[in-house]
Amino acid sequence: MIKEPVLTPHLILRLLFLGCTLLIIFASLAPVSPGISIQNADKAGHYLAYASLALLACLAFPARNQQILALLFALSLGFLLEGIQATLPTREMSLLDGLANSLGVLTGVIIYQIQGGTLRKCLRLEKG
Repeated sequence: MIKEPVLTPHLILRLLFLGCTLLIIFASLAPVSPGISIQNADKAGHYLAYASLALLACLAFPARNQQILALLFALSLGFLLEGIQATLPTREMSLLDGLANSLGVLTGVIIYQIQGGTLRKCLRLEKG
């Protein structure tokens, strides 16, 4: 009798999705030390983080309804964290950050729609 591997590709992707979510939460709520910063440079970080989160969501959750829930979660998380930042003394709420988060989610979905089949084959999520 052959045992199924404990860490399947889908489980690994779901763990990466969870890790990415936790990293985003930490980065969004951790105190920021004052220093030299380029105005609005953090928008690229927001964009890339949420694009990664959305792409991982699409790969980790194969069923369409699961993908929709995960993407709604990603969008909600972005705006929720921005709202929480408004209550923190070391952070600032920014609607532009929320927009960058949303555009990142949209980009992750578009990348999945264009290259999802290829990515799924490379990650051995489907036969072929």
